[in-house]
Amino acid sequence: DQARLGSYERFRRLMTQDINSAIDGAVEAGATEVLVNDSHYLKGNILIEELRDSAQLITGTERPYNMMQGLDGSFDAVLLVGYHGMAGSPGIATHNLIPQMLEFRANDLRIGEFGFSSYFAGYYNVPVVLVTGDDVIAREASGMIPKIETVAVKEAIDRFTAKCLTPGVTRKLITEGTKRALLNREAIGPIKIEPPITFTCRLSSSGIAAKASWIAGVKRENDTTISVTSSDYVDGTRTILAVLDLGWAVADDFFL
Repeated sequence: DQARLGSYERFRRLMTQDINSAIDGAVEAGATEVLVNDSHYLKGNILIEELRDSAQLITGTERPYNMMQGLDGSFDAVLLVGYHGMAGSPGIATHNLIPQMLEFRANDLRIGEFGFSSYFAGYYNVPVVLVTGDDVIAREASGMIPKIETVAVKEAIDRFTAKCLTPGVTRKLITEGTKRALLNREAIGPIKIEPPITFTCRLSSSGIAAKASWIAGVKRENDTTISVTSSDYVDGTRTILAVLDLGWAVADDFFL
Protein backbone atom coordinates (compact mmCIF):
# COMPACT_ATOMS: atom_id res chain seq x y z
CA ASP A 1 0.00 0.00 0.00
CA GLN A 2 0.99 3.65 -0.22
CA ALA A 3 2.06 3.91 3.42
CA ARG A 4 4.44 0.97 3.15
CA LEU A 5 5.77 2.19 -0.19
CA GLY A 6 6.43 5.61 1.29
CA SER A 7 8.33 4.07 4.21
CA TYR A 8 10.42 1.97 1.83
CA GLU A 9 11.41 5.02 -0.23
CA ARG A 10 12.39 6.80 2.97
CA PHE A 11 14.56 3.89 4.10
CA ARG A 12 16.20 3.63 0.67
CA ARG A 13 17.35 7.20 1.14
CA LEU A 14 18.61 6.55 4.67
CA MET A 15 20.48 3.43 3.51
CA THR A 16 22.08 5.36 0.66
CA GLN A 17 23.21 8.01 3.13
CA ASP A 18 24.84 5.33 5.30
CA ILE A 19 26.63 3.97 2.23
CA ASN A 20 27.80 7.48 1.34
CA SER A 21 29.18 7.87 4.85
CA ALA A 22 31.25 4.71 4.40
CA ILE A 23 32.43 5.93 0.98
CA ASP A 24 33.50 9.24 2.52
CA GLY A 25 35.53 7.41 5.16
CA ALA A 26 37.11 5.19 2.55
CA VAL A 27 38.16 8.15 0.42
CA GLU A 28 39.55 9.92 3.48
CA ALA A 29 41.60 6.79 4.19
CA GLY A 30 43.07 6.91 0.67
CA ALA A 31 40.74 4.69 -1.37
CA THR A 32 40.74 5.49 -5.08
CA GLU A 33 38.07 2.97 -6.14
CA VAL A 34 34.93 1.94 -4.27
CA LEU A 35 32.49 -0.76 -5.44
CA VAL A 36 29.06 -0.85 -3.77
CA ASN A 37 27.08 -4.10 -3.92
CA ASP A 38 23.36 -3.61 -3.23
CA SER A 39 22.52 -6.93 -1.58
CA HIS A 40 19.26 -6.79 0.38
CA TYR A 41 16.20 -8.71 -0.87
CA LEU A 42 15.55 -7.71 -4.51
CA LYS A 43 18.81 -5.74 -4.56
CA GLY A 44 17.42 -2.46 -5.82
CA ASN A 45 17.61 -0.48 -2.59
CA ILE A 46 20.41 2.01 -3.18
CA LEU A 47 19.50 5.27 -4.94
CA ILE A 48 22.25 5.59 -7.53
CA GLU A 49 21.31 9.20 -8.25
CA GLU A 50 22.24 10.04 -4.65
CA LEU A 51 25.35 7.85 -4.45
CA ARG A 52 28.79 9.46 -4.29
CA ASP A 53 30.40 9.85 -7.71
CA SER A 54 33.56 8.20 -6.39
CA ALA A 55 31.73 4.83 -6.24
CA GLN A 56 30.26 2.32 -8.69
CA LEU A 57 27.17 0.22 -7.95
CA ILE A 58 26.20 -3.41 -8.56
CA THR A 59 22.39 -3.66 -8.59
CA GLY A 60 19.87 -6.29 -9.71
CA THR A 61 18.80 -9.74 -8.58
CA GLU A 62 20.62 -12.23 -10.80
CA ARG A 63 24.17 -12.79 -9.56
CA PRO A 64 25.92 -16.07 -8.73
CA TYR A 65 27.79 -14.73 -5.69
CA ASN A 66 25.01 -12.61 -4.20
CA MET A 67 26.35 -10.04 -1.72
CA MET A 68 29.96 -10.83 -2.64
CA GLN A 69 29.50 -10.35 -6.38
CA GLY A 70 32.45 -8.55 -7.97
CA LEU A 71 34.96 -9.32 -5.22
CA ASP A 72 38.37 -10.69 -6.16
CA GLY A 73 41.96 -10.50 -4.97
CA SER A 74 42.48 -6.98 -6.31
CA PHE A 75 40.53 -5.44 -3.42
CA ASP A 76 42.17 -4.10 -0.26
CA ALA A 77 39.22 -4.54 2.11
CA VAL A 78 35.50 -5.22 2.48
CA LEU A 79 33.03 -3.05 4.40
CA LEU A 80 29.71 -4.63 5.43
CA VAL A 81 27.23 -1.80 5.91
CA GLY A 82 23.73 -2.47 7.25
CA TYR A 83 24.27 -6.13 8.17
CA HIS A 84 22.22 -8.24 10.59
CA GLY A 85 22.81 -11.14 12.93
CA MET A 86 22.40 -14.82 12.10
CA ALA A 87 19.02 -16.54 12.27
CA GLY A 88 17.95 -17.23 15.83
CA SER A 89 19.96 -14.40 17.38
CA PRO A 90 18.00 -11.64 19.17
CA GLY A 91 18.76 -8.87 16.69
CA ILE A 92 16.96 -6.81 14.07
CA ALA A 93 15.68 -8.75 11.01
CA THR A 94 17.96 -11.72 11.70
CA HIS A 95 18.03 -14.43 9.00
CA ASN A 96 20.36 -16.55 6.87
CA LEU A 97 20.25 -16.07 3.08
CA ILE A 98 16.62 -17.19 2.77
CA PRO A 99 13.92 -16.72 5.43
CA GLN A 100 13.35 -20.47 5.72
CA MET A 101 16.92 -21.33 6.79
CA LEU A 102 16.97 -21.84 10.54
CA GLU A 103 20.66 -22.73 10.86
CA PHE A 104 23.65 -22.44 8.56
CA ARG A 105 27.05 -24.06 9.05
CA ALA A 106 30.38 -24.00 7.26
CA ASN A 107 31.99 -27.26 8.33
CA ASP A 108 31.28 -27.35 12.07
CA LEU A 109 31.02 -23.58 12.54
CA ARG A 110 27.59 -22.00 12.83
CA ILE A 111 27.57 -18.80 10.79
CA GLY A 112 25.24 -16.15 9.42
CA GLU A 113 25.58 -13.90 6.42
CA PHE A 114 28.46 -12.05 8.12
CA GLY A 115 30.53 -15.21 8.46
CA PHE A 116 29.55 -16.43 5.01
CA SER A 117 30.74 -13.15 3.47
CA SER A 118 33.87 -12.92 5.60
CA TYR A 119 35.12 -16.37 4.61
CA PHE A 120 34.38 -15.59 0.97
CA ALA A 121 36.55 -12.46 1.24
CA GLY A 122 39.21 -14.44 3.08
CA TYR A 123 39.42 -16.87 0.18
CA TYR A 124 40.86 -13.96 -1.82
CA ASN A 125 43.01 -12.84 1.14
CA VAL A 126 40.84 -9.73 1.54
CA PRO A 127 39.95 -8.69 5.11
CA VAL A 128 36.48 -7.66 6.23
CA VAL A 129 37.40 -4.61 8.29
CA LEU A 130 34.07 -2.99 9.19
CA VAL A 131 30.49 -3.98 9.97
CA THR A 132 27.61 -1.63 10.77
CA GLY A 133 24.20 -2.58 12.08
CA ASP A 134 22.79 -3.32 15.52
CA ASP A 135 24.58 -4.32 18.71
CA VAL A 136 23.91 -8.02 17.99
CA ILE A 137 25.82 -8.13 14.69
CA ALA A 138 28.59 -6.06 16.30
CA ARG A 139 29.09 -8.78 18.93
CA GLU A 140 28.80 -11.58 16.37
CA ALA A 141 31.43 -9.94 14.14
CA SER A 142 33.84 -9.27 17.01
CA GLY A 143 33.56 -12.92 18.04
CA MET A 144 34.81 -13.99 14.61
CA ILE A 145 37.24 -11.14 13.82
CA PRO A 146 38.48 -9.69 17.13
CA LYS A 147 40.07 -6.53 15.69
CA ILE A 148 37.25 -5.65 13.30
CA GLU A 149 35.80 -2.14 13.50
CA THR A 150 32.11 -2.25 14.48
CA VAL A 151 29.59 0.59 14.36
CA ALA A 152 26.39 -0.21 16.26
CA VAL A 153 23.88 2.37 15.03
CA LYS A 154 21.02 0.83 17.01
CA GLU A 155 20.33 -1.41 19.99
CA ALA A 156 17.97 -4.31 19.34
CA ILE A 157 14.94 -4.58 21.60
CA ASP A 158 13.34 -7.40 19.64
CA ARG A 159 13.40 -8.54 16.01
CA PHE A 160 11.44 -5.54 14.74
CA THR A 161 12.13 -2.89 17.38
CA ALA A 162 15.29 -0.95 18.17
CA LYS A 163 16.60 2.06 20.03
CA CYS A 164 18.25 4.05 17.23
CA LEU A 165 20.82 6.79 16.99
CA THR A 166 19.86 9.67 14.71
CA PRO A 167 21.18 9.75 11.12
CA GLY A 168 23.35 12.77 11.84
CA VAL A 169 25.16 10.80 14.55
CA THR A 170 25.36 7.51 12.65
CA ARG A 171 26.80 9.08 9.50
CA LYS A 172 29.67 10.55 11.48
CA LEU A 173 30.29 7.25 13.30
CA ILE A 174 30.28 5.28 10.03
CA THR A 175 32.68 7.69 8.32
CA GLU A 176 35.09 7.70 11.24
CA GLY A 177 34.80 3.93 11.74
CA THR A 178 35.46 3.25 8.06
CA LYS A 179 38.55 5.43 8.07
CA ARG A 180 39.95 3.69 11.17
CA ALA A 181 39.12 0.27 9.77
CA LEU A 182 40.89 0.83 6.46
CA LEU A 183 43.95 2.36 8.06
CA ASN A 184 44.11 -0.69 10.36
CA ARG A 185 43.29 -3.31 7.71
CA GLU A 186 46.61 -5.14 7.90
CA ALA A 187 46.23 -5.68 11.65
CA ILE A 188 42.63 -6.87 11.23
CA GLY A 189 43.52 -9.35 8.49
CA PRO A 190 41.35 -11.89 6.64
CA ILE A 191 39.81 -15.04 8.10
CA LYS A 192 39.95 -18.34 6.25
CA ILE A 193 38.36 -21.75 6.39
CA GLU A 194 40.30 -24.78 5.21
CA PRO A 195 38.85 -27.00 2.46
CA PRO A 196 37.00 -29.18 1.91
CA ILE A 197 34.01 -27.03 2.81
CA THR A 198 30.66 -28.51 3.77
CA PHE A 199 27.78 -26.06 3.87
CA THR A 200 24.91 -27.44 5.95
CA CYS A 201 21.47 -25.81 5.92
CA ARG A 202 18.70 -26.65 8.37
CA LEU A 203 15.46 -25.46 6.82
CA SER A 204 11.98 -24.85 8.16
CA SER A 205 10.43 -26.75 5.25
CA SER A 206 10.76 -30.39 4.31
CA GLY A 207 9.43 -29.35 0.89
CA ILE A 208 12.44 -27.15 0.19
CA ALA A 209 14.85 -29.79 1.46
CA ALA A 210 13.21 -32.48 -0.65
CA LYS A 211 13.31 -30.58 -3.92
CA ALA A 212 16.76 -29.10 -3.29
CA SER A 213 18.06 -32.64 -2.85
CA TRP A 214 17.10 -33.46 -6.44
CA ILE A 215 20.10 -31.39 -7.54
CA ALA A 216 23.26 -33.43 -8.12
CA GLY A 217 25.77 -32.98 -5.32
CA VAL A 218 23.18 -32.05 -2.69
CA LYS A 219 22.90 -34.49 0.22
CA ARG A 220 19.76 -34.70 2.29
CA GLU A 221 20.92 -35.17 5.86
CA ASN A 222 17.41 -35.52 7.30
CA ASP A 223 13.87 -34.31 6.59
CA THR A 224 14.76 -30.63 6.77
CA THR A 225 18.55 -30.49 6.42
CA ILE A 226 20.67 -30.48 3.26
CA SER A 227 24.41 -30.18 2.69
CA VAL A 228 26.82 -29.41 -0.12
CA THR A 229 30.54 -30.24 0.01
CA SER A 230 33.19 -28.57 -2.15
CA SER A 231 36.98 -28.47 -2.30
CA ASP A 232 36.79 -24.73 -3.00
CA TYR A 233 34.97 -22.09 -0.92
CA VAL A 234 33.96 -19.90 -3.86
CA ASP A 235 32.73 -22.84 -5.94
CA GLY A 236 30.83 -24.11 -2.92
CA THR A 237 29.30 -20.66 -2.42
CA ARG A 238 28.04 -20.58 -5.98
CA THR A 239 26.53 -24.05 -5.57
CA ILE A 240 24.80 -23.52 -2.24
CA LEU A 241 23.34 -20.17 -3.31
CA ALA A 242 21.94 -21.76 -6.46
CA VAL A 243 20.60 -24.74 -4.51
CA LEU A 244 18.81 -22.49 -2.00
CA ASP A 245 17.44 -20.21 -4.68
CA LEU A 246 16.13 -23.02 -6.86
CA GLY A 247 14.92 -25.17 -3.98
CA TRP A 248 12.98 -22.26 -2.51
CA ALA A 249 11.54 -21.26 -5.88
CA VAL A 250 10.20 -24.69 -6.84
CA ALA A 251 8.97 -25.91 -3.45
CA ASP A 252 5.17 -26.10 -3.40
CA ASP A 253 3.54 -23.51 -1.16
CA PHE A 254 1.66 -26.35 0.52
CA PHE A 255 4.91 -27.60 2.05
CA LEU A 256 6.37 -24.26 3.17
